Amino acid sequence: MSIWVLMRNLGVICVMFAAVPLRAAVSVPLTIQEALYSGGTTGVARTNEPFCMGVPLADSANVTSTNVLTLAGATAGQFRVLGVWPSGNYKWVEVCGVVPSLSAGGSTNVTLTDGGGGNFGGWNLATDNGATITVATGTATFTIKKANFNGFDAVDVGTAHVVTSSADPARGFILTGRDPTAAFPGNATCLPNAGGTACTTVYSSANDPNASCAIEKNGPVQAVLKCTYDHVDGAGHVYMHGTARMYFYQSKTSVKVNAILRNADYGTSNTFATAYKGHQGYELRVSPNI
Repeated sequence: MSIWVLMRNLGVICVMFAAVPLRAAVSVPLTIQEALYSGGTTGVARTNEPFCMGVPLADSANVTSTNVLTLAGATAGQFRVLGVWPSGNYKWVEVCGVVPSLSAGGSTNVTLTDGGGGNFGGWNLATDNGATITVATGTATFTIKKANFNGFDAVDVGTAHVVTSSADPARGFILTGRDPTAAFPGNATCLPNAGGTACTTVYSSANDPNASCAIEKNGPVQAVLKCTYDHVDGAGHVYMHGTARMYFYQSKTSVKVNAILRNADYGTSNTFATAYKGHQGYELRVSPNI
């Protein structure tokens, strides 16, 4: 049985696995390489590069715990079950790892086996402190507030405080929308010549005292936070809701953020219950301490 899967991580890495024999012992070779477009793209040499992907396991492999898995050829590994067979054996596992080096346009190999002890190569990156969550990647430390969620409340890279904690409502996930006190027709456009009014009211996630964040995935390779919040103006009016997932990786100072807007509520008592909400722009504002 041969299976080929193309995966992308951070937009630059693809992972393929092939020639997976259906036998009791787990030994799955993984080829890690850059996802490059054709036409002369040369790639970038990389050090301590993370990857994540899903890997299928045969029922006959009898894997019932991630604590037996390891990655030969990787400096760190992290494992999570995604699906099981009717027997209870693992059918799919998420495998995250760190490869020590990857040449520009080249590839490297690691092997998933069942001869290990589970996650290895470091600490769990994220720590829940109650009111905040701290993520320490080894090269940077990020502090995320739950209530009044403002994206990155504080960021330290090495000994440099590149973002300092602040209650400034001009930070965070911000959109500019309709005046909440104005009439709110079904066609809530921001274009006055189309029956709407100009969108000039600022709504910020930092104004939401009921925002919350939770650690969705945690390990030595990758941590993922899920934050839910409202976009609120200075008078407490909610315009839209939001969900953001933040992806952190071992030894990296960069973060990947996926933010999603939700534009309506159930019911009709709220004048903003309409799903047709125009906005002038949407952005994550951070005040760097430079």
